Amino acid sequence: FAIKPFWPAIQREMANFRKAWTLAREETVEPEAIPVTTEAEKTDLRERVLISPQEETPVKAPEEVLTEPDDFLAEARQRAKQDPEAAMLWLQEQSSGSERLRGMLEVVALWAADDSESAMLWLESNAQGLARLETLNSGVSLWAASDPSAAADWINGMANDGSKITAAKSLASTWIQTAPNEATSWIESLPDGTLRNEAATALAESWIETDPDSAAAWAYNEANRSTIR
Repeated sequence: FAIKPFWPAIQREMANFRKAWTLAREETVEPEAIPVTTEAEKTDLRERVLISPQEETPVKAPEEVLTEPDDFLAEARQRAKQDPEAAMLWLQEQSSGSERLRGMLEVVALWAADDSESAMLWLESNAQGLARLETLNSGVSLWAASDPSAAADWINGMANDGSKITAAKSLASTWIQTAPNEATSWIESLPDGTLRNEAATALAESWIETDPDSAAAWAYNEANRSTIR
């Protein structure tokens, strides 16, 4: 009795369901083809090996290339042994660039080992630009290692320009490594100004690598002295 009011609708739905079911059974759907792996293919797959990427081995340069001498520098050294001033003049005539600067540094190293003052005097009078600063820096450093007092006297007589500052910084940073008392006394003897400030900074930066406590104490006193004055 509960479903009697809905019976006509239920009968219609049942009829539609039977019709749909009949149509579905009458349709023939071909099954999807499944690929079949042959025995040869199975064997081939089993024999496959995964190859991992390997790092490329850097190709080393031939030994003769690594040890091949630099003809330009070799000639500069040879000329320097015979006549360093003539070697410098020869280098000045060469094309500008890093090679000429390297050659000049080689000559300065050999020249300063025999006669540092003559080498520095020549550089001060003849070298120009970056080569002047770089060679002076190298030459004074070599001179400071053998006779820092003589180098200090020579620097004191230089004209007050950028070259003098470069030389003073090189002397201070080298001298402090072997004779801190003499090096600091020389700095303290310099008049107030850019030269003294630059040399003092170079000295402190070099000294702090070997004796940071002494370097810090000296730099503090130097800064206070400048402030008081």
